[in-house]
Amino acid sequence: CPASPHQALRIETSLLLRAPRAGRGGWVVVIVCPASPHQALRIETSLLLRLDRAQAGDGWYPFPRGWQMIRRRLTLVGTVQGVGFRPFVHRLAGEQGLTGSVRNQGGPVTVEIQGENERVDGFIREMTSKLPPGARIESCSQQSLAVHEAERGFRIAESSQKNAGYPSLAPDSAPCPDCLREMRDPGDRRFRYPFIACAVCGPRYTIARELPHDRSRTAMACFTICPECAREYADPADRRFHAQGISCPVCGPRLWLVQAGSDRPPPQGPPPADPAEAVLAASELLRQGGVVAIKGIGGFLLAADASNARAVDRIREIKMRRSKPLALMVRDIEAARRLIRLHEQAEAW
Repeated sequence: CPASPHQALRIETSLLLRAPRAGRGGWVVVIVCPASPHQALRIETSLLLRLDRAQAGDGWYPFPRGWQMIRRRLTLVGTVQGVGFRPFVHRLAGEQGLTGSVRNQGGPVTVEIQGENERVDGFIREMTSKLPPGARIESCSQQSLAVHEAERGFRIAESSQKNAGYPSLAPDSAPCPDCLREMRDPGDRRFRYPFIACAVCGPRYTIARELPHDRSRTAMACFTICPECAREYADPADRRFHAQGISCPVCGPRLWLVQAGSDRPPPQGPPPADPAEAVLAASELLRQGGVVAIKGIGGFLLAADASNARAVDRIREIKMRRSKPLALMVRDIEAARRLIRLHEQAEAW
């Protein structure tokens, strides 16, 4: 009784490969408890088609002619770290019933993939054409390897610092729709949590210290994840599977507000009931024409209300920037269109 469709496929493959060894004229009875109705239909159809061939005198063929088990190593160069690429490959390999591993290196990602030749080819086509957001493949080299007959399942292997000469890391990404939904849900444990992130969004470049992109090599290394975050991190079906920036109000960074000139220490003890308290207080200061220095993942950012001339003059004075343009920060692309004239290339960025 397989625990998953992937395991059911592996059991079926193993039994069918042994069928020809029973000898001509013999019968092999295969009883499989499928993991889903879809799996049951696929197994039934497969076995009936092969039985028809045997009865027609064509012999028992566990797989179509030309079938063979192969193993390939793929070396992918490009923006393939910090974009949820390893979880993406892990899910895709599981869906295809393939075995192997995926590993971050000093810059590239290496995938070893094993299975029926047509499925491996299909996996490679889908992997390179349906990339996760922010990922980009510049080159993909392939190498044939010997088959590992005893291999079971697909895994995310420990990172290696080999090939460090090809560094490429994705820029920080704005919160995705799923994270925004969680952040706005009063019933969610990350309600109003300002450091929310998942495998496809959140900080990347600004928290990285070196490659490969693993939590231990980022600014998040000092934050030990709580049991609930650890469960999400280890669950292949979760959006935060192997998300290096994973955190929550219990185990992640905190946000607090300090008045200029104050020696107030960082907060201690349990996190506040509303982790956005400091954000609301800073927003009120900005509305009053104040200047707020925001220490974030990429350093300090001086913020002021761009429509308040006195506040802008104060920033120019602090930065000693009398005429050089200052950056405008807006909520979304629609807000940007109301302020400036945008061309298509700028909007794409």
